[in-house]
This record gives sequence, C-alpha cells and structure tokens, in this order.
Amino acid sequence: MVLGFEMTVKDHYDRYLGNFYSWTVGDFTEIQLMQEKFFLENEITPGISGLAFDLGCGHGINSIALANLGFSVRAIDFNLQLLDELKARTEHRKIDAIDAHLLEYLYAVRAKAELIVCMGDTLTHLSGPDQVEELIALSAQKLERGGKLVISYRELVNELTNEKRFIPVNSDENRIHTCYLEYLPGYVKVFDILLEREGVKWKQTVSWYPKLRIAVSRVISLFEKHGLSLVKKEVISGMTYLVAYK
Repeated sequence: MVLGFEMTVKDHYDRYLGNFYSWTVGDFTEIQLMQEKFFLENEITPGISGLAFDLGCGHGINSIALANLGFSVRAIDFNLQLLDELKARTEHRKIDAIDAHLLEYLYAVRAKAELIVCMGDTLTHLSGPDQVEELIALSAQKLERGGKLVISYRELVNELTNEKRFIPVNSDENRIHTCYLEYLPGYVKVFDILLEREGVKWKQTVSWYPKLRIAVSRVISLFEKHGLSLVKKEVISGMTYLVAYK
C-alpha cells in the first residue's frame, strides 16, 4: 500500500523545510560528535570494504561522522539544498553526495556496502509500509556478509493528545519553530509552523507533510524476514535506534 498525498515529503522539503532545516536541528558539530560516539559504542567502524550508504543524508551529520571514522560514504538525498550544505562541509573526506530517492538508488546501485544507515526519521518519510519493507529487503541484498544496517526513527504509533501535540523544536531571537501533529490511520500530518521576526512584527508560515506510523516491532520482524539479525535496540531522546547484522 502506498499512501497518496497532495503534499509529498519532497515537496515539503523543496518548498519549505529545506530553507531552515539545518537551523532546526541545532549545532551541527555537537550532534555529529554524538553520532560518532554512537557508532563507536556499537562497533560500527570499517572492517570489510569500508563502503557506507547514508540514505536520506540531509545536510550530512551521519555522513561526516562516518567519514571521520574511516568509511567511504555515498550520501543520498532528494533535496539539493541540503546536499549543497553537505558538500560545503566535505573538505578532504571521502563523501560522494548523490541526488536520488533512496529506494531508486538501492535498486540501481551495483556495489555492495559494509554499512547502510537510514537515520533521523527518514524511514517515516517513505510513502507507505510496503516501501519500508522494500527498504529493508533492498538493504539486506546490498549489504556485504558481515555488514550492518542502522535505522533510527521516532515511533508515532501512540497518539499524543491535546497540548502534547504541540512540539517546540527550536527558537532564537528571530525565529520560533513549532510542530503540530494530527494523527490519522497509518500516518501523522506534521505541521511545521515557523514564526520569523520582520522588523517589529512577526510573520507566520505553515506547511505540512506526512510521516508514517510504523511500530518498531514491525521493523524488527522485517529484519528477521529478510535475513538480518537485530543486535541492538536503544531509545535515545525519544528516537529508537536499531542495529541489524547480515
């Protein structure tokens, strides 16, 4: 099943969120170092080919972290603005920034990777539960034996109510970003509400995009179905991290 929407995730990023996404995330270096620490603690370092695919790389937090650890990274995303931000940070690192939808890339690529990561809620950006299975099945096929798949996402199965649906994301003296969540069968409408100071007044803009509601237990069962073994499950700041081994 593929869910059909008048506003796609790509539309939302291209027209709206891509313009201020990196600001919403916070300090790049601080978060990148946290990701490096997670990879090291889970023994995610080059040991076979050293090739890593970063699916939905955004502006490159995980790509930079993995390259710092010695991986040769192929960073895949469909938003050119975020890819340009990654390229500006690449410097001497072995990172190839690729403009593509992550599933289309996995279908087309011939090389096999030691590591595939799909992190930071990218999984919930897929168009339906069938695409989640496609992602896991293709990742299993494209991994070298002994390689790992790392997924992180926020499980949206349990519905927040009333004022808890309003999520403060980031703010400074000139911007305030809040998310509002509307729960529907199979997905959540995520409304990004941005207030920006214009002189003495504030201007509000709003856009929304869909995020899948998919249980962590379902993702783990798909690992088993496609020949991957779960080696780590951890919740960090509300985000579930899953590490699977081929």
